[in-house]
Amino acid sequence: MILIGDDSLLAAPAAPRWRCSQGKPCVPTRPEVEYELHATKELLPRAPFEKNPELFRTSDQGQRTPDANCCVHSERALEIICENALAIAKVLRPTTGRFF
Repeated sequence: MILIGDDSLLAAPAAPRWRCSQGKPCVPTRPEVEYELHATKELLPRAPFEKNPELFRTSDQGQRTPDANCCVHSERALEIICENALAIAKVLRPTTGRFF
């Protein structure tokens, strides 16, 4: 089950630009692209909260809440996060070879 919420994360890379040096021919270049994002809501979407509250953390008052992170003791929540992290990593490919 892959649940990615925001398609804007999947935008295409920028078009080539041209770099010219004095006395040398212009050559096409592309900007380097890296992705760094806070993706908890994409990795574990909030929609399943009503049917599966056990995927989400417990508040200080002892109530399940979808307001922040997952329940780290929920094996299924961690599986969903891993599946979505792999799906995002396949689409958001940095050109620098660095992953955050």
